[in-house]
Amino acid sequence: MEPTSKPSSVRKLLVRVLLLGVFVLLLRFVYVVAVHGGACDSGDFCLFSSPSDLAVDGAAAGSGGGPFVRVVGGGGRGGAAASTPALRALWTSREWRKAVEYYSAVFQDLLAEGFLSPASRSLCVDAPAGYEVLALREIGVPDAVGVAKKKAPPLVVAGDLLRQPFAAGEFDFVFAGRSLDRSKRPADLAAEIARTTKPEGFLVVHTASAADLYSLRSLRDLFPGFKSVRSREINGPDSSSTLREIVFQKQVGSSSILK
Repeated sequence: MEPTSKPSSVRKLLVRVLLLGVFVLLLRFVYVVAVHGGACDSGDFCLFSSPSDLAVDGAAAGSGGGPFVRVVGGGGRGGAAASTPALRALWTSREWRKAVEYYSAVFQDLLAEGFLSPASRSLCVDAPAGYEVLALREIGVPDAVGVAKKKAPPLVVAGDLLRQPFAAGEFDFVFAGRSLDRSKRPADLAAEIARTTKPEGFLVVHTASAADLYSLRSLRDLFPGFKSVRSREINGPDSSSTLREIVFQKQVGSSSILK
């Protein structure tokens, strides 16, 4: 009888250990719900994802456009996911997906041409909604962040566009979009963009104002430490307008990094 009693005792001990483990997990879950209201931060152990964690997932999957992607805290930039109903509605709207898909197509071309890579530390200047940032992350460029006057977590940080909260030469790829067209101080904005761009890094500008050779030269003159490597016409986001896309590369030894 002794040989059969030992396995029985071992089984009882294992059952008690498992029950204790389940009790600890349940106790932890009750603590998280009671303290955080059901939401989890990155340091918590949670049995369920909070609604804010799923907000951007729903945006990426919503409307059937773009790959399914989780961007909460992606690239270590932009802060935690916003959980307001207004932002969740925005991220899942048809207009949001249409804008993200437009920029995804733009960046995929730049990726194919070698101006952008999955390892590029990337910045989108004057990107208040964050369409451009999400597009970069969706196509496989995770270390991307936007900067605008107001933050839009988890994609965009707040900052003065003329004194951006980034180190000199921090970014391999900078997308200025139409920020220079909108700026009242384009020369100062250009100097700040040049400061944050890494030597040999790429800068992409979209503009509707460089329709002739004179205005195109004026735009290029804003970036004396850069070489223009490609210029072409592309469709605008609404498909009824035409923009000029100019790709610059910062030259090694450019003094603009010290400005």
